[in-house]
Amino acid sequence: MNVSKAGLQLAALLGPLIFCVVAIHLIEQFTQRRMTKYFGWKSNLWTGWLGAPVHEYSHAIVARIFGHRVQKIVPFQPDKESGRLGYVQLAYDPKNWWQTTGHFFVCYAPLLGGTISLLLLTLIFYPQAFNAWDQVSANGEAQNQLKPALQQIGQIVTLENLATIRFWLFSYLVLCIGCHMAPSSVDYVSSKRAHWQVLPFALIGLAIFILLGGLPSSLDQLITPTFMILQANLIFATLLCLMVMTILYIITEMVKWLS
Repeated sequence: MNVSKAGLQLAALLGPLIFCVVAIHLIEQFTQRRMTKYFGWKSNLWTGWLGAPVHEYSHAIVARIFGHRVQKIVPFQPDKESGRLGYVQLAYDPKNWWQTTGHFFVCYAPLLGGTISLLLLTLIFYPQAFNAWDQVSANGEAQNQLKPALQQIGQIVTLENLATIRFWLFSYLVLCIGCHMAPSSVDYVSSKRAHWQVLPFALIGLAIFILLGGLPSSLDQLITPTFMILQANLIFATLLCLMVMTILYIITEMVKWLS
């Protein structure tokens, strides 16, 4: 049993994904607080008109995959009292294991939907940024996924682009989506049971993974490339969110200085 090998392999596969999920949460919280502080609660509407529908439809699509009945989708209906911008009403069979466990994946669906949306935006505005895509490595080293993502950002954030309306429109749309990618507190509460159902299987899987000393080489070659592509995409999405957070911070500091 090679515990160290299994640990390193697990960290390479899941570490960057977990880090990006946490980072997106923190970036979203900072950005929303900053906007609310300087521009008021209605500033959420400036981003929510796009971000909220992406968030809610992501929930709905994944819910259907797990057999839930989507009773109602309200993609954008701001409610200042509750802070809610939209919602999805789902119905499912509480005795059906597949459907109840599916709530775990429904909870995190906006992260996937938001990442796909950001990639599509980039493809529309800056297709040349994907020239670094062929450098995505499947050798399990996180730094090799970070390098092409940084190169993609470097293709976008240039002095030449900063002087164009295209860049600022792109940044605004990224802000709209990035502000609403993370699961909400309501999402976590509604999927609490699903998290507890997934936990035993995750622990069993982890134990088997360690006992086997990591993935066998044949399975490693099959699974790792998919994880590396997912990592590269999520890292890129996180860097885009970080980019607009930095821009917003600079703008709000200027507003503070001028006022």
